[in-house]
Amino acid sequence: MDWKPDVCWQVPLRLEQHDEDEDHILSIVREWKRRDWGGGGHDFHWWCTDDSSAFVGSRPVYKYLKDELIELCGDEIYEIIVKQLQKPRTTFLPHPQVRKKRSTNS
Repeated sequence: MDWKPDVCWQVPLRLEQHDEDEDHILSIVREWKRRDWGGGGHDFHWWCTDDSSAFVGSRPVYKYLKDELIELCGDEIYEIIVKQLQKPRTTFLPHPQVRKKRSTNS
């Protein structure tokens, strides 16, 4: 990854860092959205999570992009993410593209 421009190996992950009170930094890893790119965002295809083709992978993104996530947040935080994501849970409101895909497959 060290030979690629930052945005090339980070996509579709976006790291936001916000300065908080008392010298704390709040770091958020989230999806890139088309709107994050301004007017040119409509030219992007497969990796924009606003598109149903972003939901065709056979492996969870936290496993598929393990190296990228570790580079963004470190081993310790990655392990915390994995533990949280492997806990049994209910999704009350799936991503809009997942709902759209389910409705067309019914």
